[in-house]
Amino acid sequence: MKRIVSNILVGCLFLAGLCSCDSKLDIAQHGAVPQETYYGTDEGATAAAATVYTYARYIWSDIMGALLALSDDCTVGGVGGMSDQMMLHNFTYEASNGDIQDLYEDFYSLIYYANVVIENIDENDNEVKAQCVAEAKFFRAYANFYLGALWGETVPVVDHLLQGDETHVSRSESGVLWNLVETDLKDAIAVLPSKKSKDDKTLFRVTKEAAETLLGKAYLWQGKNADAAAQFEAVISSGKYDLWQGPDNASAYDDARPLAMIMHFPANQNCEKVFELINPDDYQNYRTNGINHGAGIFSDLGFADTRFTCDASKWEIYGKGGGNYYPPTKSLYDAFVAEEGIGGPRFTQCVITMDEITEKGFTLLTDTDLPDHDIYWNWK
Repeated sequence: MKRIVSNILVGCLFLAGLCSCDSKLDIAQHGAVPQETYYGTDEGATAAAATVYTYARYIWSDIMGALLALSDDCTVGGVGGMSDQMMLHNFTYEASNGDIQDLYEDFYSLIYYANVVIENIDENDNEVKAQCVAEAKFFRAYANFYLGALWGETVPVVDHLLQGDETHVSRSESGVLWNLVETDLKDAIAVLPSKKSKDDKTLFRVTKEAAETLLGKAYLWQGKNADAAAQFEAVISSGKYDLWQGPDNASAYDDARPLAMIMHFPANQNCEKVFELINPDDYQNYRTNGINHGAGIFSDLGFADTRFTCDASKWEIYGKGGGNYYPPTKSLYDAFVAEEGIGGPRFTQCVITMDEITEKGFTLLTDTDLPDHDIYWNWK
């Protein structure tokens, strides 16, 4: 009996020694901030929200490319390398289409980053954190809106950070996705700030009116037309938005067509834009950090200069570049004519005709050199 008791005592002392050693080895990693501490600060919350913005900007070109390809307002155009988008445009795509796969993954990745903010930041702590959570809810609704619109309302709904045993999420029941979109946007509207006036350029993050506009679109997509109209009217009646009339120093750009500047930097944060992601002027990091990813899509609008010959003195009118992608269709041209007539204010600054290009000193080499093209161009 004594030997047994002695062995037990030795064993207990040995275990105690192990526990003592473990506690001494339990040292916090230098330079690492625990998750609960990181998200508990205003700086950590803001940085997490900034990650959501960054990813939303990163995937923007994928969204625009798909929506333009599916639209009947333009064709894919281009000079090659657009096979996936051509299938979208012609409605001959399959599940293996690379553009479809990328876009589907993009939206769920954006939802993941939004869920990180929503689950880890206490929105009741202070105004800074409340705004970060509201912005994350806006972007989660933004991603879910497009998933519902493009893939149908029964796509998998991911309303929380998935754990290890949730590797497969089933399709959702009817109504679940749109309920989450509406709830997220209503929560965001209650918190997000508004512009001070239509000329206010101090806000560069998501606003209350941006959330109201997206909620209106969500209602419209579901056929809730009266609810949609109420949201759009709230934005219009706020008096904080208006049709843009061009930059203040329009003469420095284009006296005849100041509105054609709407896709250029002088139009940033103008009174007509409800929601935009502004790209910093950081050319040195263009490729490495993707900070301007998506902005390049605008350089493809217009016409491909390799398809034209021109008087060298006229070259500065358009500048080099342009991939001839997403040119307007004749049906869009005809719709502008029916709505505004030849010479209408928006019409003349959106669509260029072959006659206008010829007057500028440009000559199209051959019509057959522009595949999938109605011979109309975007002003750029």
